[in-house]
Amino acid sequence: FGGCKAYGQGFIVSPSIASNWASAHKKNKSVLFPYLTGEDLNNQPTSVPSRWAIDFTGMSEVEAAEYKLPFDHTKAHVKPERDRDPETFKATPWWQYFRPRPALRRAIKNKDQVLAIAVVSKSVMPVRVPTRQVFSHAVAVFATDSYAMQCILSSSPHQLWAIRYGSGMRNDPRYT
Repeated sequence: FGGCKAYGQGFIVSPSIASNWASAHKKNKSVLFPYLTGEDLNNQPTSVPSRWAIDFTGMSEVEAAEYKLPFDHTKAHVKPERDRDPETFKATPWWQYFRPRPALRRAIKNKDQVLAIAVVSKSVMPVRVPTRQVFSHAVAVFATDSYAMQCILSSSPHQLWAIRYGSGMRNDPRYT
C-alpha cells in the first residue's frame, strides 16, 4: 500500500507542538499520530518518526472542530492552501487528507506492526514499524507482520528485482 497523501503541510507538526496540544487537552491525543516518512526510514536507525500528523480521517467538520487546537491549526494552515486550488480538492473536505488510504487502514487495523520501505532509497530494505502512526506517501507499507515475508523482502533477489524493474529518482532506486 502507498501511504497517505495529505496535500497540506499544515497537517504536519513538530513533536513539541503535538505534546503541548496533548497536554492542553487529553482528547487531542486521538487525532495526533507519529508521521513516518521515507526520510525517517532512511536516516533514523530506529525508524522513529521525526514529526507528528493531525488526522481527522472519517470525521465531519463539526466532529473535527471538537479538537480545538489541532483544528484551528489545520484551518489556518491547510484551508488557505486548499482554497487556492478548489478544482483539485473539490471532492475532498479541507480538514481531510487528499488520499487517506482507507484500504491500508483496514488492512493494518488488527496488527501491531507492519513492514515499511522508503519509496526512494539507496537500500531497498523493509523495516518493521508500529501501525499506530500515519504513513507518508513516501512510504510503501506491506500489511504483514510475518517474519517470513520480512526475510523474502530483505533478500538479495528481491532487492535486485526491485532495482531492475522499479524506476529511479536521481541515482536512487524508486520502489514501484
